[in-house]
Amino acid sequence: MMARLCLIRDKIKKIYTKYEKFIQPALKLIVGILVMYLLTVNLNYMSALNKWWIIVAIAVICAMLPWSWIAVLINGYILVNFSAVSWEVVAVMAGLYLIMLCTYYIFHPQNSILLVIVPVFLWFRLPLVPVVVTALLVGPSSIFTLIFGTVIYYVVMIVKDNAATFASKENTDLLQKLSFIVTKIFGNREMWLMCAVMALTLLVIYIVKRRRFNYSREIAVLLGVAAGVVVYLSGAVMLNIPIDAVRVVIGSIVALIIGLIVSFGNIALDYSRVEYVQFEDDDYYYYVKAVPKFAITEPEFTVKKFRHKEEPSGEPEQKGQESEDKEATL
Repeated sequence: MMARLCLIRDKIKKIYTKYEKFIQPALKLIVGILVMYLLTVNLNYMSALNKWWIIVAIAVICAMLPWSWIAVLINGYILVNFSAVSWEVVAVMAGLYLIMLCTYYIFHPQNSILLVIVPVFLWFRLPLVPVVVTALLVGPSSIFTLIFGTVIYYVVMIVKDNAATFASKENTDLLQKLSFIVTKIFGNREMWLMCAVMALTLLVIYIVKRRRFNYSREIAVLLGVAAGVVVYLSGAVMLNIPIDAVRVVIGSIVALIIGLIVSFGNIALDYSRVEYVQFEDDDYYYYVKAVPKFAITEPEFTVKKFRHKEEPSGEPEQKGQESEDKEATL
């Protein structure tokens, strides 16, 4: 069973490596269409931007851009929609983007994809999926990008729920209106709870997977998901946040399964063949635990064709005459 899984994994890697220049734009196109669809559903403030051909055009542009510019394009689309609600919302969101941009490029500018896909997974109630995958493949440096993607999602949802209040002309005092918007956005307890859950889950997985015991990566995924679920449920109860416990459990199970698949696809270790090696140099004496990877090579089959050698035309006649002579003598 394990050998067959390793063969399937290696085939997938070979296909991706061979057709990467086609797969990458296709994935960006699909993500672009999905993100733009979700934004048009939740940001229905400017009818001119909600045309189907605009969604397709932006998605096609996303297919040709790197992930960092895709994040800029999508967030620019969000700001343009917010301008139809209130310019104060645009000012607050622009200031937030500036803080995020500075922090993001200081710490880890390579994980732009998280700014795009984290809100999508939050929309589908699967917040732990990008956290688990990032903890296994990247590490703690991506924690800021995860939090920024989470903040973007909650800001969009907060503006959606309070669009009428933010667009109200009753309060003409600019400072009071800005203060109200900032309090409404940054006073959202569920947003900060989700940020804390993501940070905790990522750190638990990263710390445990670096331990030296067997199956540390698989145990790390299990413990990280469990810690995230427990903290989220207990925090929601303490902060009086309404949640759907069934969806939380289902989302955690999906995250666990995807995490185990990603762990196997990234590194598959054969703990049945662990070796302990000792050696020394002039300064140190080393105790090394060597865990081999599953290395299954696909069997190669060679097909040889055998051709029947035709006999000369005279031989059958001679054999026929000999048989007739024998029959005559009998």
